[in-house]
Amino acid sequence: MSFTSTERDIFRTHHERKALKARAAAGAVMSLESYTGHLPPQLALTLYRAQVDPHLTAGSEIALAARPEAIADLEDVQHTFLRRTLGVSKRAQIAPLYTETGIWPLSYRRLQLAIRYLIYVLRDKPPLVEAAFAELWELTATHHAPSWWGDLHLAARALPVPVRLPVHERPSIESLRACLTEIHPLAIERLRRAPAARPIPREWRICRFCKTAGTIEDETHALLICPEPRLQHRRETFLNVVFTERPALVRLQGRLTPSAFLDVLLTTKGTLAALADYTADVFEMYETTPMIVVSSHEELRHMTTGV
Repeated sequence: MSFTSTERDIFRTHHERKALKARAAAGAVMSLESYTGHLPPQLALTLYRAQVDPHLTAGSEIALAARPEAIADLEDVQHTFLRRTLGVSKRAQIAPLYTETGIWPLSYRRLQLAIRYLIYVLRDKPPLVEAAFAELWELTATHHAPSWWGDLHLAARALPVPVRLPVHERPSIESLRACLTEIHPLAIERLRRAPAARPIPREWRICRFCKTAGTIEDETHALLICPEPRLQHRRETFLNVVFTERPALVRLQGRLTPSAFLDVLLTTKGTLAALADYTADVFEMYETTPMIVVSSHEELRHMTTGV
């Protein structure tokens, strides 16, 4: 593993080399089609996990993506391979690549490996590594100096749906495991986990601000649609930043559906940092407002008619 002191990202060389090796491995896997014919997706994904993923995640316990751009080349390799596996064009949306294959987005996969490594350090207490982490935590929590622990916090916040790590609190195994399984506060996800004996239909997961039937509290509604004044104000601030950075997005917003526009925001370089901060703020507003739990058709009808 290599690093440099002449670049802002000290692991830039490492990421560039691994992107080249991953791209070569992906090309070798796909070249099998010239001998065997079309590779079934399941076989292609098995080869991806064995031959490509190790390069994409190499050193992820140490080389944290505090800035989303740091692993952009690695993510491009992953997107290209998954598109080829599914037989879709390079203009296809990103999200279905993961929902259809079960492969984790690379930024989440790398962060998961880093947190799992930290859990190992806290659980098994290897003396030198534990002492090093104690120093890192002290640097960031007490002296506000940059360190691996600070970068882990930044990498978690930079995700499309941020994961919150308490940077000034000493981490525990339990808190880190909670981060690995964290779900966002929106009703579309929280109410999906209702008891199996009394499931809550999707159309009953109403926005806690709108309180109107048909306003499903999902990611698109919360981030781009909900008319709650506080959300609207924060949304305008966010979009002003994004449109200043990427003026072409102004025209796209008018042409695309909100869900499609959100997908563009998630895959456009230069917008992820602002989107991460915005998403964290929106989720905090939802987290601090009681959720609506519809329990009957009559209650849903009342939301529709107001009577």
